[in-house]
Amino acid sequence: MKSNLCSFLKNIFLVSVLSVLYVTNCFSSQGIVDSSKTIKSQILGNDVHYTVYLPPDYHSSNRTYPIFYFLHGGADGIHTDPYTQGNLQAHLDNLINSGKITPMIVVTPDATRNGSFENNTYYMNDADGQYLYEDMFIKEFMPQIEKSYRVNNLPKFRAIGGLSMGGFGAVYYSLQYPGRFKATVALSGAFRTKEDIISMDMNVYNRRYGKAFGLNLVGESRVNNKFYDKYDILNTTSNKLESEGYFYLDCGSKDDFLIGNTLLSMNFKKNNINYTFIARNGGHDWSYWTSGFDDMLLFVSQRLQDFRFID
Repeated sequence: MKSNLCSFLKNIFLVSVLSVLYVTNCFSSQGIVDSSKTIKSQILGNDVHYTVYLPPDYHSSNRTYPIFYFLHGGADGIHTDPYTQGNLQAHLDNLINSGKITPMIVVTPDATRNGSFENNTYYMNDADGQYLYEDMFIKEFMPQIEKSYRVNNLPKFRAIGGLSMGGFGAVYYSLQYPGRFKATVALSGAFRTKEDIISMDMNVYNRRYGKAFGLNLVGESRVNNKFYDKYDILNTTSNKLESEGYFYLDCGSKDDFLIGNTLLSMNFKKNNINYTFIARNGGHDWSYWTSGFDDMLLFVSQRLQDFRFID
């Protein structure tokens, strides 16, 4: 009798352990990250590489997903950085598996000049019309991506974000194309004042903004032309700030871009734009950005209308 009872209890214990392991495994699945993808761009005349994150249940379901375009930084930044430098996949997997965020597709396009770091694109069109990155992103990249994956392409299911140069690009696109994105995020967004751009060393200016505003411009001529005016986010007028979306700015207290981010938040406040501005202790580096990934993803998920997140 005692032996049968012990055997019964052991079986119950074993079943319980296996059940826990099964449930844990089901809810601890990994998403898929593929950095080998490209689209063909007629506008740029070359292939554009990108990295895509597909949520854990993507291949086991037939549902559509919200999409989050996440733009990488400048200097020598590339589309794989959020995963190789910031381990973004782990943040996404953990939050999705714990039910804290809705499963989403995340896409990071390459924003180099066809693999060259000599001149940053800053996600803008060139002033001379030679390399029209903005046109490519809006007219080719987004439509092709949203046809290639099971994306719910209503604006209320679309978000954009980025870090440093990518933060600038995300906010610029959201303002330039109002109503296109429900949520917009900038981590340490590269928002420079006119004084910053005027006083830049020529080599630094040419690398960052020369192609977009005009190469080899000196002093105030850099900020007194039609090309600069188009991209002047900090002094955007209320007419351009016609957005129903939500903005999230996160910048380190020791970051050189803190002034620009503060001024942008003040402009949002003046124009009654929905925004959140956070200044945490830290600088302009991966340690700071990765420490903000979870809050960024929570913000994005809560703003994208889903069955579990009704705005």
